[in-house]
Amino acid sequence: MKRRGVDLTTKTSRGLGKLEDGMIMHINSNKVPRIIGREGSMISMIKNETECNITVGQNGIIWIKGDNLNNELFAKEAIIFIANKSFVEGLTEKVKEWFESKRKRLKKEVKEEKIKGEDK
Repeated sequence: MKRRGVDLTTKTSRGLGKLEDGMIMHINSNKVPRIIGREGSMISMIKNETECNITVGQNGIIWIKGDNLNNELFAKEAIIFIANKSFVEGLTEKVKEWFESKRKRLKKEVKEEKIKGEDK
């Protein structure tokens, strides 16, 4: 019979304990290195663009906590994009382009909402 090792964590360590808010998502654990990026570059980009706190577990479980649901969903969408494109060369540039296109689309939607609001 094989025994499994157990990793224990304590609440006394910084950042550990009960998760109060946010969302949890799962990705294939093989995709984790691409989500994190070299020296954390990819996850830092996602955090900066979405203004969310993100914790990525080596088992593929990801916790996303933002100021609002839209930011959390934006971060989730970015992570899914990266996981789906993990085999692509030059992924960092592709992700930057993706964020730029999303930002432009969001600005356009906000502008259209303002115009609709003025028409009422």
